[in-house]
Amino acid sequence: MSVIETLNKVETQALDGIKQAQETALGYTKSAVETVAPYVPELPVSYPEQLPEPAVLVDNLFDFAGKVLAAQRTFTKQLLETVAPLAVVKPEAKPAPKAAPKAKAEAAA
Repeated sequence: MSVIETLNKVETQALDGIKQAQETALGYTKSAVETVAPYVPELPVSYPEQLPEPAVLVDNLFDFAGKVLAAQRTFTKQLLETVAPLAVVKPEAKPAPKAAPKAKAEAAA
């Protein structure tokens, strides 16, 4: 298995774990809301009209985060290209083979 295949496998497992944790958190939140909802009094609270809806804010923030990540990707690739001349991989010098040990018979002669 290549390094990229291994990384992809680990990334998939991490994302699966995150999704599972999110599903669990949503389940507990839903259960908590259902449990306490009958005890929460209705209050006349108005959402400020000048503010966008929360879902719109979330979408806007995640769109911005995506743009930041895209800019970081571009920058990182440019940085790699810039330092590439310094990162030339040189083959390791192989040590010279050791001479085979002489036979004891030759030493005795």
